[in-house]
Amino acid sequence: MKRAVIYARTSYDDRDNDSRNLRGQIEMGREYAEQRGYRVIAEMPESERGASGASIDLPVLNQIREMAQSGEFDILIVRELDRLSRNLAKQLLVEKELEQAGVTIEYVLGDYSDTPEGQLQKHIKAVIAEYEREKIKERMLRGKHLKLKSGYVVSGHCPYGYRITKDDAHAYFEIYEPEARIVRRIFDQYIKGITVTQIKRRFVTEQILTPAESGNYFGVNKQRGPYEWSRTSIYSILNNQAYAGIWHFGKTGSGETIPVEIPAIIDLGTFEAAQKRKQHNTRHNRRNRKHQYLLATRCRCDRCKTAMSGNTYFITNKAGERIRHQHYRCRAAMGQVVKDCDAPTFRVDEVDYTVWCWVEERIDDDQKFTASLQKIQAEQKTTNAPLLKDIETIDGLISDERKKLERLLDMYVEDDEIMKEAVENRKRKYLHVIRSLQRQRAELDAEVEQNFLTDAQIESARNYARKIRVGMKKARQNFAAKRQLIEILNITADLIAVTKKEKYVRIRCIIDPNGETIPIKSTSSLFQYRT
Repeated sequence: MKRAVIYARTSYDDRDNDSRNLRGQIEMGREYAEQRGYRVIAEMPESERGASGASIDLPVLNQIREMAQSGEFDILIVRELDRLSRNLAKQLLVEKELEQAGVTIEYVLGDYSDTPEGQLQKHIKAVIAEYEREKIKERMLRGKHLKLKSGYVVSGHCPYGYRITKDDAHAYFEIYEPEARIVRRIFDQYIKGITVTQIKRRFVTEQILTPAESGNYFGVNKQRGPYEWSRTSIYSILNNQAYAGIWHFGKTGSGETIPVEIPAIIDLGTFEAAQKRKQHNTRHNRRNRKHQYLLATRCRCDRCKTAMSGNTYFITNKAGERIRHQHYRCRAAMGQVVKDCDAPTFRVDEVDYTVWCWVEERIDDDQKFTASLQKIQAEQKTTNAPLLKDIETIDGLISDERKKLERLLDMYVEDDEIMKEAVENRKRKYLHVIRSLQRQRAELDAEVEQNFLTDAQIESARNYARKIRVGMKKARQNFAAKRQLIEILNITADLIAVTKKEKYVRIRCIIDPNGETIPIKSTSSLFQYRT
């Protein structure tokens, strides 16, 4: 008796359709298996919230693919073609992978014979499914447009300074004056040259509630003490065009946001003046030019796992000289984050020197340095083997479709009009399949770039390492080159204090993900600065 798995997937718009919702698909699969004498070993629906038919990375489908590779079943039962996928390339990829594992996919509402005609019929059905997916996206977007145009806010969240007011037919933003006054004040003071840090301190002194404390903003994680505004909160207000009357619905960066007019708290001129002030501050930020931290954003406190920030201050000695002191300080120990921590400070010169010496030791031998990077690359390939197998399968499918196209063109008879039309129709179908597979291949290539250390990145790291070896003393003074190498190697550090004098740093990077803990070196004579 053949072993069967029933797979079901629903889109958002299918959930209320009895024949297409998850329960209906599973019941149809059971009846189909019973009629053919299959033994159902698992019923595996995707999430009830809906799963995109265009995505190949679906948790339940991935589990089924793993079960197939392990030989746990023989038949995959799916209600119809578009339940497996509304993406032709994805459908072909999954079918090919399961076929290689000895698994047959059977559709309850479609019998596609293993003949050229049957495969062509299946491809046509898949093309229609892709078209339906695009129509669903267009229909949902048009519905949102109409709702927004009629004044209906399609969102459960609103910016600070607003409240959502509902009546029988609409939900819309209204200005909430107690918070709107704070918004106007932020813009007014910032334009006049008051820094974000100064605004923040004034709000703490005046005990003004933060957005997280106002109780109207779901999902905001409050990590600071009462009335402790963060710089991020203030900048998010300064950057939000909604306060000038244009609210954008949709995911930022997706290219599919919808601009909606809402009541303005400030005028457009004020908003634009704030953006100009921000650009001016960025260009003339003294801190960016004067104080350098090799491990900026890359070190944390080992005691409380909170990020550490660089701090610079000056002390005048008896001779009247201003001595610069720099330390990495735990943000929790400074009271910037609501955590208990008593970690001491760490001298920037000593930590940076220790880490840089560690880097120099690792890159001193070109062959060992390259071998370490290539070892990481090989480990990444092992970890991401399923992704590489998908690429290999798609390449095989593209090759198969091109061979079919070549055979078809060999059949072409120039003087036969009937055959010419038939050949042209099939040619269009094959080309559509090839283009769909190539798009899927491009998506997988983009994922590979994110998950893998590329040959180009290895070569870039080697080039910087060579430059540093040529003149090591000179390179020590080139902060930009050192910082770029730190980023390429993805170096992070945990600062550890056993006592005030006994301190260590745990260094991790792509060469050594597990990390190495070493004592922090003293550099009292090497890294002193006078101004």
